[in-house]
Amino acid sequence: MTEFQIPPESLTNLKDKVVLITGSTSGIGKVTVHLCLSLGAKVIAGDVNPFPEDFLPLLCEQRQEILSSSLLFVKTDVTDWTSLRNLFISGEKRFGRI
Repeated sequence: MTEFQIPPESLTNLKDKVVLITGSTSGIGKVTVHLCLSLGAKVIAGDVNPFPEDFLPLLCEQRQEILSSSLLFVKTDVTDWTSLRNLFISGEKRFGRI
């Protein structure tokens, strides 16, 4: 099986974009949240489970402020329309767009 890789330089246009990710607290979703944040995107993260405590390691206070202004987590069940709709509404309210 051939491994598929996306070169990081092809994702630089994510800076200042608002990205919505479901299934965001584990596996590919968690890695995608981390990647988007590292590239300067704002992230609306939805999942039925919260992020594990080790996801956001203790960082300097300034970095934590930047991160908290760039990441919104909303508990979301994607099988429930009201829950999913709330994710979009919360994200739009926080960042003004998706």
